[in-house]
Amino acid sequence: MADVIDIVKNSFEKAKGIIDDDATDVNLFLLWKKNSKSDMQFSKAEIGNEEKESFVKRFKKDYSVSDEYSPYSVTMEKTDRKIYINDNFFPLMNSYISALNTDVEDSDKQYNDDLDGIVDHLDYVKGYCADFVSTETKKHVYLFGGITSFNSMQKKRAFGMIGNVNVSGITKLSDDDKILGFRPHTICYIYENTCVIQSKQGFENLFGLLEEYKKSALAVLNTMEKDPDFFQGFSQMESDLKKKPLYYRNLVKFSKYPERIKKLSEHLSEIKDIVKENSNFSDDYDKVVLNDKGIVYKKDALEQILSLLNEKPVSSLITGEEFLADRDE
Repeated sequence: MADVIDIVKNSFEKAKGIIDDDATDVNLFLLWKKNSKSDMQFSKAEIGNEEKESFVKRFKKDYSVSDEYSPYSVTMEKTDRKIYINDNFFPLMNSYISALNTDVEDSDKQYNDDLDGIVDHLDYVKGYCADFVSTETKKHVYLFGGITSFNSMQKKRAFGMIGNVNVSGITKLSDDDKILGFRPHTICYIYENTCVIQSKQGFENLFGLLEEYKKSALAVLNTMEKDPDFFQGFSQMESDLKKKPLYYRNLVKFSKYPERIKKLSEHLSEIKDIVKENSNFSDDYDKVVLNDKGIVYKKDALEQILSLLNEKPVSSLITGEEFLADRDE
């Protein structure tokens, strides 16, 4: 673990070097989508030196050489530690970086050259990316952040950097009513193959992890439903998971290792021993219904079934917040 932390800290020092360099260029992109089913769009904005400096200050305020780090898989949302992951943890991260690439032919551009498509629909904006690029090495630091509110925002209620939005870019605040507000704290930064996260919830919202977890969970349920003798009534779990979306993630491991689902049905006798016979555990699984064929799903037993599968979130004894213990997905 110590070696990994050292790598993350070394990565931070390199990223900071790019941020601190006066010769570094900054490109600003607004990230937006019309609805939950549409793809994220990336629109490039023209900004001045004042706006550029504001993103430098944001980075320096949110990230420090003295930061303590924890891996994403074991960290609660409310924590003073920074969270780190590598760039192959979630494929949408890489797709965002590819879409922001300005060093391509016009025919290969994935971003919009200006704000023409979004200027009248600021409620579509989900976040921003300040792309710091070294003029010397051409390496990038991508600083992602969130948006506060939009057209109806009052100046006195604004937080963080605010400005008017027009077709060509973002300007200093005036009396124009098309105002965009940037949250004072950033979400994360990405440098090479390391991502350091300031806001876990903001990160999951921006990069759509919950949607990906949902897809994985539904794929697992579909596999379970193909063995209805053992997984009895598990189609009901889909509607129950919609009410508790945190639990979508609990089935991700099974989507990557589907053979584990089959193994469950081969160990009914061991499951019965734990649920019904073992006095150390039977009270914890009093709502789980078993018969001679397998597990009978009941919605009030959702958490106990997930716990039985060793996939239920655990709670902090101090804060009561739920988090996911050490995981391999």
